Parts: sequence; structure tokens; C-alpha cells
Amino acid sequence: MTCLAALLWVICAQLQAADNVADQPIDSLLKSIQAGLFPTRSYHDYERVVRNLKQEDEPEFLSFPSKLVSNDDYAQALHASYLAWALAKKNGSTRYPVASWLNFFKTISQVDPHHPGYERGFAEIASILLCAYMHRHPDDIESAQTILSYLGEVNQFSPVMYDQIWNDIIYPPVYGPTKVFKNTKTLALLMLSEKGKRSTHRLVGLAVPPERMLYRINARDFTLMAVNNGSREDYLSWLDGIEQDLMVTDLSPYFPTSIVTYEDYVRALHWSYVAWALAQSGKPFEAPLMEWLNAALAMVGEAEKEVGANGQRELIARALSAYLYLAPSREGALQALLDAIDQKAMPPLSVLDAEQYKELWREIMCPSEKFLDAPAYEVLFMEMERVSSNDPEKTQYLFSSIMSCLLQAKFGIKQIWSDAAYQKLVRLSNEGLPGTKSAPDGISTIRDMAWWIRIRLYKDSMPMMEALKMEGWRVAPLIKIYTTLLLVSWGLSVVAGMLYLAPRPLPKGGAAVSIVLGGSFLAGMIFVVATLASIGHNNANTTGYLNVLSTATPVYAVFVGILLLYSLYRFFGRTKADPNE
Repeated sequence: MTCLAALLWVICAQLQAADNVADQPIDSLLKSIQAGLFPTRSYHDYERVVRNLKQEDEPEFLSFPSKLVSNDDYAQALHASYLAWALAKKNGSTRYPVASWLNFFKTISQVDPHHPGYERGFAEIASILLCAYMHRHPDDIESAQTILSYLGEVNQFSPVMYDQIWNDIIYPPVYGPTKVFKNTKTLALLMLSEKGKRSTHRLVGLAVPPERMLYRINARDFTLMAVNNGSREDYLSWLDGIEQDLMVTDLSPYFPTSIVTYEDYVRALHWSYVAWALAQSGKPFEAPLMEWLNAALAMVGEAEKEVGANGQRELIARALSAYLYLAPSREGALQALLDAIDQKAMPPLSVLDAEQYKELWREIMCPSEKFLDAPAYEVLFMEMERVSSNDPEKTQYLFSSIMSCLLQAKFGIKQIWSDAAYQKLVRLSNEGLPGTKSAPDGISTIRDMAWWIRIRLYKDSMPMMEALKMEGWRVAPLIKIYTTLLLVSWGLSVVAGMLYLAPRPLPKGGAAVSIVLGGSFLAGMIFVVATLASIGHNNANTTGYLNVLSTATPVYAVFVGILLLYSLYRFFGRTKADPNE
């Protein structure tokens, strides 16, 4: 009987709790409102309240106040909002008119602007109802458009209220209701939409980026791997799928004037990709790309911390690529950019650290980008110290990219570049200039790169004595020197053999052949071993070949020298001993 009574008491208590939920707000909510503590953050309490409720046991009706003046009004509004949210989160749906309640700030007949909950309480009500809306609706463009339009109207009503709602959505507490927005397409689209301040902003056409960019925005993934993992290709194929009537030609309103927050950054990155894709596809558009590049170079604050050096470099690369693509003259665009930097109108490209600077030029130049022509490369080459702000390491990185692109493109710069460019190459080929003896890991010295361009594209020849002074070029001339020494030693070995059998008669026929073959045996073995040492690589391992020659040839030469001296001694000794023979 005792167990039965206890069970009946629990059932009655749950039924009573269900009735109480509909009738009045919970105590913790009332206490927070009476103390003027907004937001009340009552979400945990309401989750506990509805935990044991079945869907059919939900209260059939919840009233929303027509005015927000007293504590009771706020209690009623927050109670309805939290209950609708808790049930929507639990069941995935709710019977209450959440969409209608969201417009409470437009429909209420009376407010008290001096009440502690006037703005913070308003924002809490709206945030909770938006979370209930997200639980009830799919994560798609339509839902994002509804929320975006709503936020625009809220901003017109109260910018302070709007800012609080926006921060709740973009930076949700770990366990708060607004975490329903985390990693959603809706959230990414909201961040791309000028913080939702314009109720007329439409999520169509160019305003909705490729799926992978939406994922990167939510994941805050701006690593080098993410950049190289198809973003450019994504935007080109995405652009082909956008209907012509949804295109916009003036991109000016969409790029932020300054990049301070993370939302500013993702909006800037998206529209930089849009401009780049439009330019590469040959589709007309207008955009102040020099101003965009300036904003990218001057990125500060939260944005810089959130995306790091990789993110800034990616943005600069897209803006710079779009700027150069759109320019009527590539070399003219580069000169204008350098003039703006010189005049302090914008930060220098060398604002990036050395590693990111290297990746910048790798990303915007060949082989991924093929928009620079020979005159543009000449400007970059002639002004590379200026472009790099006279930083030797960054100059080497830029020159390395220029050399790689020139060797791949085969522009025929000998006929196109000026004599001044050639003279600069000759000067950089000399010994003793900065950057001519050492280089960062992974690239050649400036002197080596200058010689590569001269030899491959100008068909110049490097003097042997010059090559012997340069670590990267010493192998070929040293092989030639040791090969010559080996051949001379072999010839002397034949002479030594002849002298050994002299003075008369000189060996003929088979004897002569035996002397030549004998003298050739050791020299031939050296060449065979050197060739074997070069096996095992796609190309001949010239270093291994040289190592054998440089070790064996001097030994062989000394041996031949001793043999020759002995043969001479024997030859002249026999001649004196028997002058009549």
C-alpha cells in the first residue's frame, strides 16, 4: 500500500507540474526578474520542467503579454518563450506560435523604457524565440533568410537589442540555448550578411557561397591545407551554376570598409573570391579592389586573432589576384600598387611574415594562376627589393617564385625584357651581393637563380672558374675536370707501358694491343664504378658519380705517375748499359 501511494503521489505531482507549467513561471525566473537580473538564463530550469512531459501533455495554450511594463509582464513573456523553446528542443516541434511571438516588439501596445528588462529582457525574449524557431525549422537558406530579415527589423527598432541578440547567436555560451546555431549553414550565412543589419538583404545568387566555404566559416578552418583543398575550383564551378538574373555587377557595398571582427573577415574573404572568380571567368563587375587589398593588409583585432597569418594571407592573395586580373595592364597595376605603398596609402605586402610571404607568391603566381605576362614579371623582378621592403629573405622568396614561373612559362624574355633587366641579372650573378651566398631552406641563392635564368632563357654560358666558386654549380665542371685528368692519366699509362718494353724494338701487333688494354683496365673500372654509383635515382646521381671520380682519379693518377717514372728510369738505364743494342 505504501508503494502504491507513493506511485500515485508521483503521478499526481507530475500532472500538477504540467498544470503549473502552463499557469505560472518558475520561481527562479521570478526571482531573477524581481532582482532586475537580465538576462535571467533560466534555460536549465525549463529543461528540467519539461523533461518528463509527453508531447500530448503539453499545455494547449500559452498567452503572450500585449504590453511589457511590469515584472509580471516580463515574467509572462519569458515564461512563454522559455517553455516554447524547451519543448521545441525536446520534441523538435512545438504547437505555440513562435513566429508570431517573434514580432512582439512590433505588436506590444505599451512599454516602459525605464524598466531593467527593457533592452536586455527584450533581447533575451527574442534570442530564446529564435532558438525555438531553429529547433522547429530546417537548417537551410529559407530559415537563414527569415532570421536575417528579422534581425534587420530588430536593428531598426533597437540597435542595442540587436547587438545583444547578435552576440548571443554568434558567440553562444557553451551550454546556452543559442548553441543550436553552432556549425549551421544558417550561422555561416548570417556572418556573411553584414551582421544582418539590413532587413532587405537577400540570400540569393552571389550572396550564398559554396558549401565548402560555409563549412570553413563554421569550422574557422583557414589552414594552408584548407586553402589548397579546392577553394578556387569551388568558386569557379559555383559561379557557373548561378543564374544570370541573380548576378550583381557592383560589388562595392558587400566588402567591409575595415576588417576587425571575424564576421568582417569571412565577408571580405567570400567577396574577394567572388571578384576573383568573376575576373577569371571574364564576367563584368565593378569593385574598388585597391581599397579591398588595403583593408586586407591592414586587418587587425579579433579577425587577425581568429584566422591567423594563414587566413590573412589567403585574403590578400584573393584580393591581389582579383586586382591584377581586372587591371587593363598588369605592369601598370603593379606600379600603381607600389606607388600607393611608397606613399603610405596602404601597408606593404611584406607585412606578412617570411613564411606567409613565400606562400603568398606561390599561391597567386604560377602554376595555380596564369594571369601575369612577361612585362608584369619584369616589373616584379626589377622592383622585387621594393616589393619586399628590402627584406633579403623575402626578396629571395619572391625571386624564387619569379624564376619558377619564368622557367615554366617560357616567355622568351630575351626578346621581351629590357636591357636593364638583363644587366640586373648579370649583377645578381656576381659574387658578394646580399643573398648570393646563402638562402632559406628550400630555395636557391639569388646568385644561383640569376644564373638559371641567364642559362635557360638567355642561353648564356657559365665560365668554369665561376662555376667552381658556386656550391650548386660545382658538380658538372668538377666531373669534367676529373674526367680530363683520368683520360690524361690513362694516356700516360700507355706511354709508360711502351717505355717499359723499350728501347728497341718498339712492341708491335699483339704486344702493343696488350699494353693499351692493360693501361685502360683501371681507368675503365673507375668509370664503371662511378656509373654504378649514379644508379638508383630517376635522374643520374651526378653527386655519386663525382664522389667516385674525385676519390679514385687522384689515386690512379699517382699510380700512373709512379709507373711512368719507373719506366723512364728503366728506359734510360737500359740505354746506357747497352748502347750498341
